[in-house]
Amino acid sequence: MSHRPASATRIFASMLLLAGISGCARWQPETGHGLATLPPACPLKRGPVVANFGEAGMAGVYQFVTQDAPDSDIAAFLTASKTAGFDVMLITLNINGKDTLIATGHEILRTQDQTDREFALACSLGHGKVYLTNARYDPRDPTGTKRVG
Repeated sequence: MSHRPASATRIFASMLLLAGISGCARWQPETGHGLATLPPACPLKRGPVVANFGEAGMAGVYQFVTQDAPDSDIAAFLTASKTAGFDVMLITLNINGKDTLIATGHEILRTQDQTDREFALACSLGHGKVYLTNARYDPRDPTGTKRVG
């Protein structure tokens, strides 16, 4: 019978704790001062906490960096987005020096579970150099007007 050194036991326990905590982790938008660096929002695949969905529900708006992505990655992203029911604005915006496309979510969000599912779906849309960098949830406009900012 062998005995593990105390440091190995502590490392193993720390790894188990981190694995447990990471399952509960939620994506948070980049905050701070200065220009945002637009890092990937995934792999957490759990949306931010939405505090008040309101009677009309919320609408998800997602930013995808396309900087330096080959046409094949952008085409795959557009195909996946359409298949998933997301509406992509076919206008490239330059946000903090990175080419970005904006997409709106496919459903009215009324619960945190719906928000998490749509966020995970948005995460799955990225291909190659195209990746989700930001998500925003705004009160849904009852007239059907989609807002991106």
